Amino acid sequence: MKANNVRHGALEEYAPNHFMVHDIRVRPFIRGEGDVEGNRFVMTSWRRDGLMARLAERGLVMVTIESLTESLPELPAPFPIADEPRWQPLGHPSERWSYYDPRQRAVVACETLTQADQQGVWLYPGCMVRRRRGRGQAEWYRSQVQGTHTLQYTPIDDDSALLQGLAQATRYPHDPIMVRAGENGAVVVTIPLLPRAHQAVLARCATGDRDGLVWQCHPDHLHLVVGVLARVNLVLTNSESNPHA
Repeated sequence: MKANNVRHGALEEYAPNHFMVHDIRVRPFIRGEGDVEGNRFVMTSWRRDGLMARLAERGLVMVTIESLTESLPELPAPFPIADEPRWQPLGHPSERWSYYDPRQRAVVACETLTQADQQGVWLYPGCMVRRRRGRGQAEWYRSQVQGTHTLQYTPIDDDSALLQGLAQATRYPHDPIMVRAGENGAVVVTIPLLPRAHQAVLARCATGDRDGLVWQCHPDHLHLVVGVLARVNLVLTNSESNPHA
């Protein structure tokens, strides 16, 4: 085992109160604070803050779900979206376009239309748009006005496109996301698609479906989910059917 691991810290929380031991120097400090098996440590004591303080005094970092949440990117300044759409001809019949709709906080497929014997789609300048050619990899762009009739596209990575789409969504009213009761005492939330970094932290305190849209967790861990969602301005509200949330 390495004596120091800057990336993951001396202790890394991979699930609530469950840690991976990355630095052997923490062993004297975690003794008596919980159960240790190999390089895994399950904290059972209530002295979490005290343990963090003692480790910090010796230059050892305890990476927690909360600290990972605080390091997540916040929403960028939203680009303005034009009120009027512009026509985008298809480059190939197999080409498909979609866009991030900030009103729905979701990726929406564009309807392919025919205009003057030409197939194409209508796109709003400023929106995050996605183009797929046949079965190829989808590519994201920021659409911008260029000249009188055309659009210009600036390539953007998937996560940046989602962050920008969520930022643009802050300009529109949305109801809080409902927390509802799940099976076996769990609580469930259905959320917009998040960037991979946000999903990775969320996966440490909740379990998501294959699409990354429906997540469930123990009621005691809901505050951790709330913290991750707050980074992208998503607000939860309790369901009357779920007194534990």
